[in-house]
Amino acid sequence: MLLLVLSLSVAADLVTAPAAAPGAVTWREHLAAGEHAYDEYDFAGAIERLLVVLGDPELKDGASRQRARLLLAFSLRLANPDQDVPQAAAELQRLFAENVDYELDRGATPPELVHFFDSERAKFVAAMNEVPAEARTTGDKHPWTRIFPGGIGHFLNHDYAAGGAFLGLELALVATNVAVGVVWWRLRQADGFFFNDTNPMPLQVVMNVAAFAAIGLAVIEIIDAFVWSPARGRKALAKTLHPEVKLGALGAFRFSFGM
Repeated sequence: MLLLVLSLSVAADLVTAPAAAPGAVTWREHLAAGEHAYDEYDFAGAIERLLVVLGDPELKDGASRQRARLLLAFSLRLANPDQDVPQAAAELQRLFAENVDYELDRGATPPELVHFFDSERAKFVAAMNEVPAEARTTGDKHPWTRIFPGGIGHFLNHDYAAGGAFLGLELALVATNVAVGVVWWRLRQADGFFFNDTNPMPLQVVMNVAAFAAIGLAVIEIIDAFVWSPARGRKALAKTLHPEVKLGALGAFRFSFGM
């Protein structure tokens, strides 16, 4: 009977224990053992194995690393079902930082873990979309100001390059419309007819094209001011608040200013 118990113990060790030779067990073997321990509800053993996997410098495979993070988070959660485990949530946050669209096998995952996974992902996505206070531009604080054309919305977004481009193009189109309109007006006589041997049609076309182009550009500008410009402006503002001075071989020095 004692011999049978010893044989079963040795067999179990062969399933879960690493090879006896130091350094002979790879991260893949640790990951497989961790998954086996998780499936057998040995969460303490799974945590031990998965920590080894994530600490192995040879781990280069992103999918395997993400799988290890998921199992580690779930093991930490299930090992302490009656209390909040910040480490479990932190591990899921690291997973989402690598792959926010990680596909969970919901059919094979207990409902409480599915809820835990979805809740932490919602927190991560909300944090991604939250603009830090120091990076909030005037456009962020007063979004309605982005409706103004002439580069105003972009300037308030701290997106000066795009604002200057839109302002320059719109001024050029308006100036073209006005200049051609003046020429067109001078070709008219007091009675409303045009002087002989003059053709006002090309001037009329240029005036109309310039006017409609200015209106269309203003519409595009307003859309950009709400959709894409805010992100560009925050990025530019962050560089303004934290300018970096490169010192060659000495590296780089970054200044930091508050709002």
